[in-house]
Amino acid sequence: MRVVALKQRVLASRIQYLALPKPEMRIGELLGRLSERYGEEHEGRTLISILLTHEQIAAMTGTNRVTVTRALKRLTDLGVIEVKQRRIWVIDPSRLLG
Repeated sequence: MRVVALKQRVLASRIQYLALPKPEMRIGELLGRLSERYGEEHEGRTLISILLTHEQIAAMTGTNRVTVTRALKRLTDLGVIEVKQRRIWVIDPSRLLG
């Protein structure tokens, strides 16, 4: 029963998150979840400790690689995230959803 309940919660959260209207919002929401789960705090910023390609982010958000690249560029320009050496740093998590 616990396994079924866990799977149901995971599926419900995926459906809710895929229902976000804009791909940028889905990407921001994913980055927020990843920073909470795999984040390492450094000087007021959060490093997402797992390496992800744009293709992997696209697969997780139901978008394509080009959309991910544009969304990450936009978030970088807005000062929400920083990408250095293929690592994503979350600077302002409150603005990840746009």
